[in-house]
Amino acid sequence: MQNLKNLSGTIEDDRESELVEKEVQSSLREVDLVFSGHAHRNIEFRIDKEWVDRDNKHEIRIYSDLYSQLLSGNNPDEWWNGYRPVIVQTASCGPDGTVDRKPPYFRKVTIDGDGWIKDFRVRNIGGVVEF
Repeated sequence: MQNLKNLSGTIEDDRESELVEKEVQSSLREVDLVFSGHAHRNIEFRIDKEWVDRDNKHEIRIYSDLYSQLLSGNNPDEWWNGYRPVIVQTASCGPDGTVDRKPPYFRKVTIDGDGWIKDFRVRNIGGVVEF
């Protein structure tokens, strides 16, 4: 029987090899979209890892843009391959505030027949919100 003493709910000490049989081909995809808790603004950003020759190591880069408005519905697979993962925070659904003046805000996520996210723009009762 396996010693469970050090299992803490995290992947450590090469335990990921115990999760999937070595001969099994994984069908998992990379993460495209992450929903993070609410803020009082509609925020979208992505994280990337970039190799820096000068320092001989990877550096984390954080980019912010209106990714939901940049997504091209024609080739979502190509778009996501260039931008994933996108992390989004949506302004609250509560009463009007000093920044979020047209609540309630929400995101309607549209997924095509191949499983690609085609739309995740911010909306309110009036429709798509440009921010």
